[in-house]
Amino acid sequence: LLKELNELHEQEVEELRSELRTIRKESFDVDRVLKVFTDDQGNDHDLWPQWTQEQVVNMPRNLNALLRRGGSDSRIRKLSPQGDSTAAGCLESLMILPASKKRMFWDMLGLFFLAFDFIWIPMQVFDPPDWKSSQILEMATLIYWTADIPTSFCTAFVSKLGTVVRQITLIASRYIKTWFFLDLLLVATEWAAIALIKGDESGEMNADSAGLLRIGKILRAARIVRSLRLLRMMKMRQILFALQEHIDSEWMSIAFSTTSNMLTLLAVNHYVACFWFWLGKSSKGDESWVDFYAVRERDFGAKYVVSLHWSLTQFTPASMQVLPRNVKENAFAVIIIVCGLLGFSTFVSSITAAITRLRGLTSSDMAKSFMLRRFLKENSISHDLAGRLTRYIHLAVELHRSKVYPEKVELLAYLSGPMHVELRKELFSPYLGRHMFFSHYSTQSNAAMSQLCFSAVSKQSLSKGDSVFSLGSTAQAMYFLVSGTLFYERPKGIRWNLKTTIAGKDPRLKTVVRGSYFCEAVLWTPWFHRGTMGTLIESEVIQLDAAKFRDITQQHRDVFAYAKEYANRYLLELMETIEQVGVIWDLPQDIIHGAQTVQKMGDPLMNTEGEEIQAAELLHAYCLAESSDSDTDVKDVRVTEKKEAQDQAE
Repeated sequence: LLKELNELHEQEVEELRSELRTIRKESFDVDRVLKVFTDDQGNDHDLWPQWTQEQVVNMPRNLNALLRRGGSDSRIRKLSPQGDSTAAGCLESLMILPASKKRMFWDMLGLFFLAFDFIWIPMQVFDPPDWKSSQILEMATLIYWTADIPTSFCTAFVSKLGTVVRQITLIASRYIKTWFFLDLLLVATEWAAIALIKGDESGEMNADSAGLLRIGKILRAARIVRSLRLLRMMKMRQILFALQEHIDSEWMSIAFSTTSNMLTLLAVNHYVACFWFWLGKSSKGDESWVDFYAVRERDFGAKYVVSLHWSLTQFTPASMQVLPRNVKENAFAVIIIVCGLLGFSTFVSSITAAITRLRGLTSSDMAKSFMLRRFLKENSISHDLAGRLTRYIHLAVELHRSKVYPEKVELLAYLSGPMHVELRKELFSPYLGRHMFFSHYSTQSNAAMSQLCFSAVSKQSLSKGDSVFSLGSTAQAMYFLVSGTLFYERPKGIRWNLKTTIAGKDPRLKTVVRGSYFCEAVLWTPWFHRGTMGTLIESEVIQLDAAKFRDITQQHRDVFAYAKEYANRYLLELMETIEQVGVIWDLPQDIIHGAQTVQKMGDPLMNTEGEEIQAAELLHAYCLAESSDSDTDVKDVRVTEKKEAQDQAE
């Protein structure tokens, strides 16, 4: 039995080897691959017909000089928008964007001070003690709202058309028409009240009736001014909407909405409790609940807790022993009960709807996970393989869920044609702009860049182990790596540098990290891939179709002249690289001959579980890449074919 098992094992191994040899033959044409590197040795490269011209006028010495020159040529417009040295341009560059992190931090600070005013000002009816902490917070609040006035003049806003307005004149006009005078009135009166109080405290004031009367008037005026600060609560809704714009998770959005509803209910109860105590405290002639239950003489905390307890019982089915003692208090209690009935019902319904939405988000995933476990169990999949499959699928789902793809957004289907073109330009131009040529390309012709992003650019998602292109295949596009990490493998027998002998180990794999671009040569000259590109982890790449790029560039005169000039200089530098190194590759020279380091995945404290697993797999993949001995060998294929022919003849 053991002998039969060994024979069966050897037979299966031989079949696998035969399949591997077949795959090697079909994956690329050996003759064409050898011809590619032979052409490199002979400097046999020509431009695409679109870029050919008899003479290039005023061509700079190298590509960097061409890109730096920018608009010195009369055919090329000014390349950099930062070249505007006018005062208006400098001021606009200093404007704070409404969705920036700086503005978000400032709004969060403002929300804190609004909440402090919202809670503390009504609590003055309880005669709180003069704490040092409350004085510091009140002064900090005044300083914040004083600084908010010049900050508002430096904050851009979104117009009704959806564009971000940065002009200082428009920003100032809008702020003056809305909040400026109210902010100035509140800040000025508060500073004036503080100045009067400090002046009276520092002066020598006699304890006569006139002096006491003056102090009483100043304190009453200060309370009125402090109450006016509640007018700023109208800004709270605006700030909450601004903060909600930063939430990109549906779960967090539901939690934020539920928390807002709960805080709103507590805020209403807070004001009802303060008004309830003020009503009992100010009753004259009639017995009030404050006197009946001996609450007036209790300390600050006891007064507030009793009042808040009574308020909450009016909104919920709870009860307590404090009851109204006169007609005014009875009337107020009836009004609050009616309002509480509506408010509490609305709050309960919103909580129910939020929980239903949360269950809807998780029910589909639970059903899919159940089907996966059932499939693995019914087919008797081993525990080891089942665990690895489950872990990998959960990782892929988490990474896929963390990004919102355009296909998921159904409302994008309602966009008009021009707006859809503009959207795709905003999506893809930042990635293309990593290459300096396309940065200048966009500056010279915004229409050409828009058409390029709409018609010639596409995004491709790749799983771990997928192939981007193979050795010897015809290149069709230039690539920009958006996320993830790729590897690039050269064939055996052809070193990275044929003119220089490298001492020690020359790894056959190069890692390509996020933000890199490659296969630029296909834009300017016919190109066959010199190596194999694959993914180490889940990745996303942007493809720029070379044929469409040439067609679109030809339609725009200014950018076409610049592209032709760039293409001729690119070909010259390509020839110089072949003379220096002996071979050219799909990757830029700085990746081929530069030092590669493991890409930092970010702060581990901020990574999700899936990202941490992905980082560990990436590190493992780097280790494998450094010690990999791949199977793609141009020379060995010839030897294998001869050996197979001899074996077949024998």
